[in-house]
Amino acid sequence: MFATGCAVGAAVIFLWNRVKKESLDDKTRGNTNLASSDVVNMPVGANTTYIISTSGRPSSMRRYRHLLRDVLKLDVAYIPINTGGGKIETKGQTKISAVDFCDAIRGLRAIGGAISKDIKGAILHELDKVDDIAREIGAVNTVVRENNALVGYNTDAEGFRVAIEQGIRSYSAQNALGVLDIARREGMHVKSAVCYGYGGVTSVVAAVLKSMGIEVFITGRRPDAAQTRAEELGVEVFDSKRHSPDLFVNAAPVTDMPLATIPNFLPALEKCRLAFDHELVGKELVKYCTEKGIFHIPGKTMYWPQMVAQWKLFLKAHVSDEDLKAMQARLETADKMALL
Repeated sequence: MFATGCAVGAAVIFLWNRVKKESLDDKTRGNTNLASSDVVNMPVGANTTYIISTSGRPSSMRRYRHLLRDVLKLDVAYIPINTGGGKIETKGQTKISAVDFCDAIRGLRAIGGAISKDIKGAILHELDKVDDIAREIGAVNTVVRENNALVGYNTDAEGFRVAIEQGIRSYSAQNALGVLDIARREGMHVKSAVCYGYGGVTSVVAAVLKSMGIEVFITGRRPDAAQTRAEELGVEVFDSKRHSPDLFVNAAPVTDMPLATIPNFLPALEKCRLAFDHELVGKELVKYCTEKGIFHIPGKTMYWPQMVAQWKLFLKAHVSDEDLKAMQARLETADKMALL
């Protein structure tokens, strides 16, 4: 009972403080759509169950409130919970620990929890079971309580896979129609890829591409860091003299700056036929791809697939098969309602 009370108290107190802070921040930025605290109000009753999150962005909370309450008619509250006994200091903020996050799910008897960052790796050791792809990547972003066991998944991987598969299909279709430069019609199959960056995203990239039968190389600003990461993931470091990859994957926050100023970036990109950017904008990469005839796959193409996969996991025991199959449409409806 004490653990449950602490979990509920932490969630409610943090939610209220976060709502006030975000509302003030939004007012300061002049964003009137998010300025009122009722846009993130999550009604809680005696029979309410919960989905908790390490993030509490008002835009997400509005969308999910509409999804759960108005679209699916569920007595479920989506709440941020970001403080706990095992404190983690990140950029001056107190973050919840992996142990406390799991205790909160158990104490609240929650459906599960979403992890945006901080404890994606640490939480693997606190779960009862971890999905194969999440274990290979070494990171969990979705926890679901299944028969009182906590099971970890990584839906970022599903989002990335769908984005790449759709991108390759679109590229192939354009090739077949003769839309792309004739000089670049050397085949429509993607056999190898180079990933720029060696952070957490790179683990997802390497695991997914390898599972698709695509050879992976890694590069980045610092060759020594790229070498270390490549050894960890069981792939090779990119060598412009030996490798001619088909696909370029950017996994670093660099594509809104002049590409020529980014160490080792253009040598990896210039021979590729397709480029995926994990960044949502990446205007300089878009510009370069347009100029050079490289097929660009924007990061936003993994946004909906990732979200759909996560919510199917959360709600598979709580909604009809029809709702599960139409989850993207349900989420899109909720998204539109949140903008009103």
